[in-house]
Amino acid sequence: MNKLLKIVFISGLLVALGLSNSIYSNKTKKPPEVPHTIDSAFENCLECHEKGKEVDGKKAPVTPHPKMVKCVACHKPVKK
Repeated sequence: MNKLLKIVFISGLLVALGLSNSIYSNKTKKPPEVPHTIDSAFENCLECHEKGKEVDGKKAPVTPHPKMVKCVACHKPVKK
């Protein structure tokens, strides 16, 4: 095996085992939870989170990955 192939193989193993750096900044390595209710009739998260729209005096955080549109597949609403 050449050196580059070894690096790619080891990197793949680390990612598969969850030992590499996560794209999430929190210590639990989970996507941030949604701190508000999500109406099933309105699931267009990008309407507020694409550019950081202000809603009720609060600015929505801008998504770091706007091409991913099925937000609730990873981001779950906070359980109250």
